[in-house]
Amino acid sequence: MSDRMLAGAAIGALITLAAGPTAHAEIVAHLTTDDWIDAVGPDYRFIDFTGLEAFVEIVTDQYADLGVHFIGAPASTNVFAIDSDNFIDGEGILSLTEILIEFDAPTSAIGFQLPASFARVDFLDGEGSVIDDAGTIGGPFLGITTSFEFHGVKLLTTPDTAFQIDDLYLGPPIPAPAGIGLLSLAGAASRRRPRG
Repeated sequence: MSDRMLAGAAIGALITLAAGPTAHAEIVAHLTTDDWIDAVGPDYRFIDFTGLEAFVEIVTDQYADLGVHFIGAPASTNVFAIDSDNFIDGEGILSLTEILIEFDAPTSAIGFQLPASFARVDFLDGEGSVIDDAGTIGGPFLGITTSFEFHGVKLLTTPDTAFQIDDLYLGPPIPAPAGIGLLSLAGAASRRRPRG
């Protein structure tokens, strides 16, 4: 077994966390796109950031049709499209501090093609609060699957270090439980107007 395979097996091992509201949550790291896709299945979403105007275009809602929104965090920090020889396809995104990515529907899987590492991935609930984090991570590819659903992620870098993302992989959206839809219908039916 090669050193790279051994390192991948060690880093890709199951991490069990025992803190916070998701006690005993599982976060699994996958070090290749093939491993991540095998874990997630064929219905994943993919963003390669091609076609954006480099160093001019701020990335925000260009991928809203996939249910994905990018927010500079803090708000004064923008997420820019860039061209770089570091990227597989020559194009990606850059931020100097953090990138906040929000989803229209929760997921339990995310992956990054990274020409450089960043410090931490925070998993966020629907209110923007941190559910859990993946600790210090790095590239060239990092795919994450979790035993919990999350509505967004905050990507943080070390001080004085910009970070870049070449490609972004997202697990399929997790639909709302059927019971919620049925409750909505029941509520609507109970508010029907009396005839007369």
